[in-house]
Amino acid sequence: MENKTSKYFKYAIGEIVLVVIGILIALQINNWNENRKTRAVEIKLVNRLIADVKADSIFYNSRLELFSKQINVYNNIYKMCSSAENLPKDSLILEDFETPFVKAANYSDVINNSQDIMEQISDDSIKQALRNYNKSFVFISTAIEITNETVRKFDNIFRIEHDKISQFNKPMSLLDYKVYCETENLEGYLTILMGSNQNCYSQTERFLKDNDQLRLKLNNYLNKL
Repeated sequence: MENKTSKYFKYAIGEIVLVVIGILIALQINNWNENRKTRAVEIKLVNRLIADVKADSIFYNSRLELFSKQINVYNNIYKMCSSAENLPKDSLILEDFETPFVKAANYSDVINNSQDIMEQISDDSIKQALRNYNKSFVFISTAIEITNETVRKFDNIFRIEHDKISQFNKPMSLLDYKVYCETENLEGYLTILMGSNQNCYSQTERFLKDNDQLRLKLNNYLNKL
């Protein structure tokens, strides 16, 4: 009886050990599956972020070009009106004169599409890069809004007149720009607009640097996943 009882206990203990091992294996497999699912979700999120970062780069490089052109436009108007008295009335100033006083659009695919990503990204350096990116977006948004508000003040004066004199796609003469040059406090307006566009240009450069850093971190992180 003692031998039978001993064998029974050994058998029972063996069964318990097997059950425990089975449970541990099942938990391990479950954890592996959960990690695999989490990793798949994170890979999808990172790829989406990379696509959004690329879209932002394209968009804000176009903003950089716009702000540069606007600065040149205001500078050319200033030079033209400063030297107006010394030029013949039929002198051609600029045959390809960019439209002045353009309102700039402001948008970010990363900011608009990544509201839920911070909780699902596990890498702290990516989270910090996204925080920096958000700060840069606030700066560039504020700069653009200030410039757009300034443009709105002069829109009726300058855009309407520009549309009138450029509608026939003909080379423009100094006489065509008389309405610009006779605007009261034109120099002050142009100085404000050049300054605000220069600020937009600088903030856009900063934003694009953060864009490059974020894209680099995302690509490196994706390679590790």
